[in-house]
Amino acid sequence: MTLIVGCSKQADVTQPVENKEAAYEPAPPNEPVEIITLTKEGRLSQGDCMKRKLNDKVIMLESMFCGHCKATMPDFISACEGKGIEPIVLDIADNEVRSEMKSYGVQAQLTPTFIFGCHIVLGAQSKETYLRLCDEFLAKQ
Repeated sequence: MTLIVGCSKQADVTQPVENKEAAYEPAPPNEPVEIITLTKEGRLSQGDCMKRKLNDKVIMLESMFCGHCKATMPDFISACEGKGIEPIVLDIADNEVRSEMKSYGVQAQLTPTFIFGCHIVLGAQSKETYLRLCDEFLAKQ
């Protein structure tokens, strides 16, 4: 089963993609897709979170083709490091990274997407928001 997450924001910066088919490999057509309902705060249920082994992870799903990702990454990394958190940054355009994403039961279609334990945040945020999300994450550890 796969949890699909994404963001509706599109990058202001576009870069040419030489081989889009190689960069973005869709999920196999026969792979079951699980639709998960998030709370209005963007949280997974504790059971879904534990099943995916996300409860103790802070993850940024980004893409080398995403302008918003490049713009927000320094604030995200700085906020995490300032709170003593070592985030996992996964480039969804890298086919080798897809196996790690699959191990968490996550398939991102659009970026940036952030996972703070059981809390999923779509789209670029301010450094202050990342700091708050880190504090909330640490409070649940």
